[in-house]
Amino acid sequence: MVAAGEAVSAAVAASGERKASTDELAAAIALAELPRMTPARLRRLLVESRAPDSWRELRAWPSSSNRRPAPDWFPSGAGGRHGQAELVELWARTARRVEPAERLAAYRRSGTGAALWWQPLYPAVLGGDPSVSGLLFFRGELPFGRPVPSVAVVGTRSATPYGRDVAYELGRALSEAGVVVVSGLSEGITACAQAGALAGEGMAPVVVAVGGVDVVGSTALSPLWDRVAARGAVVSEVPLSRRADKWRFPWRNRLVAALADVVVVVESHREGAALATAEAAARRDRPVLAVPGSVRSSASRGSNALISDGCTPCLGPEDVLVALSLAGRQQGGARRTGLLPAAPRCRDHAGFPLPVAPGGPVAPGGSAVTDGCSEEERAVLDGLDDAPATLATVTARSGLAVGAAALALDRLVGRGLVSDGGGWWCRLPFAPPPVCGTAECTVGDLG
Repeated sequence: MVAAGEAVSAAVAASGERKASTDELAAAIALAELPRMTPARLRRLLVESRAPDSWRELRAWPSSSNRRPAPDWFPSGAGGRHGQAELVELWARTARRVEPAERLAAYRRSGTGAALWWQPLYPAVLGGDPSVSGLLFFRGELPFGRPVPSVAVVGTRSATPYGRDVAYELGRALSEAGVVVVSGLSEGITACAQAGALAGEGMAPVVVAVGGVDVVGSTALSPLWDRVAARGAVVSEVPLSRRADKWRFPWRNRLVAALADVVVVVESHREGAALATAEAAARRDRPVLAVPGSVRSSASRGSNALISDGCTPCLGPEDVLVALSLAGRQQGGARRTGLLPAAPRCRDHAGFPLPVAPGGPVAPGGSAVTDGCSEEERAVLDGLDDAPATLATVTARSGLAVGAAALALDRLVGRGLVSDGGGWWCRLPFAPPPVCGTAECTVGDLG
């Protein structure tokens, strides 16, 4: 736990049977919605004071006794006195136009909940973290009212098929072991981890939103977002209707790391949100694991570098359970099963891997895979494996001209034999599967 937050932990313990009045929750929501509010500023108004008191003081500002912003309204070093005074003046003007009770009613109508820092629903693991706001918005059912382990599964948006499969298998295995899978929700690793966690009958997952809990980052992910909210929870420190702006991503990454007992990086480039989350976890003394990837894959350079720097390799879900000290919960002990899919995979039209009936697809090398392919397509397919390859690499391996190789790649992508990663291509591990949504697909149609 972060030492600087010990005072907050003590305050939580001292709160005892404190009850959240309607006024207190309404004032907290109204404070969070003030312009240019940040988690650190909101924390000062909620944790080191009471929300109704902070709201009344704001509405009365400036008064004869308070013509300048109170020093404890701002974190130390947060701008000069002149800038603080201008901001408090903006807050005061806004507060005089807003009725907190109306804002609370709007949240209730939208099905959005809010938990204050001292309430049982608020994650206890955040209690001693000085970077959190002290107010968590959510849709769905928060699992944090009881002691449950949680693991963040993070990684790149431009994931390889290998990375997608690994993320899906990790999400499913951890959920079935009674672990809450926590992540953001973007195309790639995090979407596959969430889909995996929803596939079985295990613990429901949690998505940490960049903006408000009602703002989905991608239209293609709306169905998955809704499924998480229906069975698990979508959470955010950001009020409703706030956009997923780029400058909010560091807040999201920090919250993912703070909510997790362990962080697992499946695939990551040299830079990106996954490494930022791993760094935030390390600052909080959370174990960070990384899944090894091909040394030829740019999508694994960051995760491989983490292992080189001393992070524990994740070769299977048991490694994560050991990190959680939960290996004993598994039936049959902690026998390593690895992350290779137990059955062939198929992908729905949102790109998420789904299980299919054994014997459905045909493995690479079988005659059914290349039936109907032209010589150019066969040459390109023979030169690809599961490691990403650029167009220059494809042309060098196939001996084709750039135009012919590009056309063959396009046709192979359309046939479901090759994955297009936006500037790189790799061979999919299996031939086209049955249509998703059939009885063989246990996750269902996510698109």
